[in-house]
Amino acid sequence: MSVLAVLTAIWILWATAVLTATAQPTQADAAGRADIDNLTPSSTPALTPAPMPAPTPAPTPASGHAGGHGGGHGSLRGASTMRNDDVSPQPTTPSTSTSFGPFEKLLGTWRGTRGVNVVSLPQYTESSGVSADFVVLGHEFNETLTFTPILGKVRNRGYSHANQMTPTAQLDQVLMGVTYHLSIVDSFTGELLHVENGQWLWNQAPGIDTQWSVSRASIIPHGVALVALGKDSTMTGTDVEAELQAMKGSEDWLAEPQNLGSAAFFGYFEGKAAAGCTGKNGSASKADCMSPISRLIEDIGPVQNMTATRLQVSTLQDGASLTMLPNVKAQAETKAFNATFWVERITDDEGHIYDQLQYAQNVFLAFETNFDCRQYPMTSSCSFNNKLILWPHIQVNTLRKIAQDPVLTSFHDLPHIR
Repeated sequence: MSVLAVLTAIWILWATAVLTATAQPTQADAAGRADIDNLTPSSTPALTPAPMPAPTPAPTPASGHAGGHGGGHGSLRGASTMRNDDVSPQPTTPSTSTSFGPFEKLLGTWRGTRGVNVVSLPQYTESSGVSADFVVLGHEFNETLTFTPILGKVRNRGYSHANQMTPTAQLDQVLMGVTYHLSIVDSFTGELLHVENGQWLWNQAPGIDTQWSVSRASIIPHGVALVALGKDSTMTGTDVEAELQAMKGSEDWLAEPQNLGSAAFFGYFEGKAAAGCTGKNGSASKADCMSPISRLIEDIGPVQNMTATRLQVSTLQDGASLTMLPNVKAQAETKAFNATFWVERITDDEGHIYDQLQYAQNVFLAFETNFDCRQYPMTSSCSFNNKLILWPHIQVNTLRKIAQDPVLTSFHDLPHIR
């Protein structure tokens, strides 16, 4: 027999043995298949979760780590663990040591059905002597406003005295805040009138920025964004009522346009206001349109047993900002934004305690040349730096809290957001 024939025979015998062994199921294989075949949805065994591994401590940062808001190079915040200078130690039991300061009572959902909004807007017309005309819109509205906590202390890192060359110490600003979302609909038709998102921030540790204690950052879907700065304070109910009475008599809280010019004629605004504020079918009355603050005075309720936190902000304060899309700036530029919120806690005559939120806010829109600048030839009474009429857009409402934010019942010390 040749060597080739012997090798072929050996290979055939080896292959046959391997195939035979592979075809015979083991006892474990048979049992496993029987278990799979017999499974039904009702008999599927419950899965026991594997125990979670103990958390791995974040590594101690190397000496000489560069500070700043953006972090270092490399991971770009993609690491699976946070640095230990970002997160405060978490207690094993709930703690209420973290305070949201002047926003504590804001948290939750509020609803109001007595809102008044009045605004004048550009309106081209061929029937008047001047084609640049205007229209007045007055609405009664319903509002839902929700405040949610930002679950972190926002750290803005820096140096003492903002000394960028030879600092002597670290001086960080720490902010705490809430986000908000509001929706406003016409009280008669249910038509959406306005939506808005933003944040209120509390200047908990000011760093070098001590001129304000609260700020409001807002995004308005017309293409306007703002950061308004201001102060918080505590008031009694009689203080709130007295402030509202003073605002009621201020021209900044009346609907009449400002900077009309000396040549303006009587009744220029009143007729349009009467046409746009009829008091019917969701339209505010002319009286409420002309003086919206009166609605807040009507709705304030008992003031004898009231305490309040006032949040007052404006884009006119140093450091504030107001920006808008080019079309808005060219057509009806927003010149200023002012807002006052009164977060009130009231005990009524029967001893019931409830939370109430009242606010008044205005913006001034600049459009339509004033009467002094319509004359020809031009006179010195026309100032090209201030040639447009200013139209107040005023919004007020009184809301009651309908739901508390659940985070207030249990939250831990918060991490730092860097």
